[in-house]
Amino acid sequence: MTLAKSRFIYLAFMLSFAECVRGAFIIGYLPTFATDQLHTSIAIVGVAVSVHFVFDALSNVFIGFWMECFGEKRVLRVSYMVMFFGLFCMWYYPSYMTALAGAACLGVGLCPVWIYILAKVKGKERGSKMGVIYLAWLVGLSVGALSINVLIQFATMFSFWLLVSSTFASYLLFELFTQERIIESTPSRSLKREWVATLVMIRKGRVVYPGILLQGVAVGMLLPILPSFIYQELRLSPTEYSMLLVVGGVLIGISLIPMGKFADLVGRKIPILLGFMTLAAGILGVIVISSFQAAIVAAAIIGVAYALLMPAWNSFLSTFIPDQSKSSGWGILSGIQGLGGMVGPMVGALVTVYYSTDTAFLISGVLLMVAAAYYGVYFLREKW
Repeated sequence: MTLAKSRFIYLAFMLSFAECVRGAFIIGYLPTFATDQLHTSIAIVGVAVSVHFVFDALSNVFIGFWMECFGEKRVLRVSYMVMFFGLFCMWYYPSYMTALAGAACLGVGLCPVWIYILAKVKGKERGSKMGVIYLAWLVGLSVGALSINVLIQFATMFSFWLLVSSTFASYLLFELFTQERIIESTPSRSLKREWVATLVMIRKGRVVYPGILLQGVAVGMLLPILPSFIYQELRLSPTEYSMLLVVGGVLIGISLIPMGKFADLVGRKIPILLGFMTLAAGILGVIVISSFQAAIVAAAIIGVAYALLMPAWNSFLSTFIPDQSKSSGWGILSGIQGLGGMVGPMVGALVTVYYSTDTAFLISGVLLMVAAAYYGVYFLREKW
């Protein structure tokens, strides 16, 4: 393994520890903080989670720009300080405001970690590297969610120190395995110059915006309605629901790196089109399933389709970002993706309330089919 590859693996661990904090915070620590320390309803959790993702999405737009102007290391060091500040404020000064502030601080602090590691995806093996990144994301979220639920049974303090230690582990890996120099604010990298470069990138990447938004809205629509659909319409038990999540998650995890290598081998076009179409088919198939066995098959199809799509899709996105503006470019694209992720749950909830759950699944699948058709036409107009 070359030095560059080994360093990239360590950066993937850096991301995994950071996402462990997110998973543990949202799944276990925040609900317990609201009920045990604030002695209030769980409603504050929903508000705090929304604040977390809103600040994550909004900060993507300008933090990448700051990383280009003031240096990646400077911005990332500040981001880790912001994360520590949010965690310690919640622990030592528990209140509604610190719960919201802590959620916002984690959203802002985690954003540069993603931008930094995405900006390191270069060369011919972009698909494979994207597979590694999303595997690190999945493992981090899963380990955080599972471990917090074990530790929190003993004492809230244990769960708090899990968050702190995971944040510190991510920061330590960042300091040990990043060799880039701190970029000085010189005339050649002035704010005006970076802003002009960013505008050029925005115009160049117009073709990817529909796919980012369609994908974000389609997937986001299902998040608020999935539990009620599983329990009320399919009438599955919590154990069966957990098995569905495990099947989908495991298949995503074991497929991401092979699918990334497949994208490097055959090119990005085929995996992107197959990924969108298969993901749409899996979601549309949910409408007609009526048994646990059929639900397992649908979860498997969706898991494999997601693993097929994501490495190739993000590798495709990276081709529209100039090498000299990687951080700001990924920041803008991540911000657009976050916008889709914010709009999707609202659309899904409204469609379910005024129409039905099946209609929400239908619209989600159709949006992904539209994305497949759009990029099918785009790729045909290019040299295949």
